[in-house]
Amino acid sequence: MREKFKAADTDYSGFLTVDEFYACLLSMEIMVSKEEVISFFSEFDQDNNQKIDIDEFVRFFVGGDDINLQQQ
Repeated sequence: MREKFKAADTDYSGFLTVDEFYACLLSMEIMVSKEEVISFFSEFDQDNNQKIDIDEFVRFFVGGDDINLQQQ
């Protein structure tokens, strides 16, 4: 997961923006809309800073059992 996070963090900030997170999901062939990604942010951005850190990123994939992610 750390490697996926690092690859998605294109500005090397240590956080993922909505756009970086969206691009990451698409690169993993997870078909989501930008609106869905924004919704995910509100749920998993625990510190409400409009960025996803590595812990929140992992929590999304490990703890997001109720999220319907569709891969093509």
